[in-house]
Amino acid sequence: MEWITTTEVLDSIEQHKTSVWLYRNQEEVVIGFGSLAATGWQKWPPPDGKRSRLLYIPQLGIDERFRGQPPDSRWRYSNQIMSHLIYQAHALANLIKEEKPPRKHVDLLTLMVHRDNKPAMRVYERFGFELLQGFEDNEHLVMSHRLDV
Repeated sequence: MEWITTTEVLDSIEQHKTSVWLYRNQEEVVIGFGSLAATGWQKWPPPDGKRSRLLYIPQLGIDERFRGQPPDSRWRYSNQIMSHLIYQAHALANLIKEEKPPRKHVDLLTLMVHRDNKPAMRVYERFGFELLQGFEDNEHLVMSHRLDV
């Protein structure tokens, strides 16, 4: 959760037009945060894919005290946050579709996850994210989710 407390969050908002949300529980305690941005042009899938734009979740975090909470999975904070971010990604993709020519449309939501963070991977998989094979660094894997827009 360090990112949200540093100037990196402000840099991301200013330089990449990243949207950032703080999530609070009923007691108004911050339980986590999420973010969403559109990438510039890049080859997708890397390294030799076609020139594309993507939607990207640059940072997402849940305070350790609230992971796996509440016990009822229908209301679990991780599920609520992912549902919100995917909803926002659909809204942004539809806005881009309305305002931009077809070559600038986006239909893929991506994120990076630490290769050892199996609980997070399971959450992302429940929401339709799939590992992008062959695109990884020493610590992180890339997952993608096709948006129906």
